Amino acid sequence: MMMRGSPVEDINYYRSWPKYRHGYDFPFDGCEQWNDRRRVEPDDEWYFERTDYAQMDQEIEDEVAGFIAQLGGKKIQKG
Repeated sequence: MMMRGSPVEDINYYRSWPKYRHGYDFPFDGCEQWNDRRRVEPDDEWYFERTDYAQMDQEIEDEVAGFIAQLGGKKIQKG
């Protein structure tokens, strides 16, 4: 979910919007123009230059699982 309000310095840091990856992400109306119009924060762009999508997906899944486990007071055991 993406939300935006008025930035407050040192509190509301807005990250880059993810790139549309042709052939990998689901197409949507405007997807061909998305990358030219998306919000870009220079400090985040190293991440969006990556092309190891399976590894990126795994990192995201691991991070989300860890967050959910923390909420439930559990420890994650990696495979």
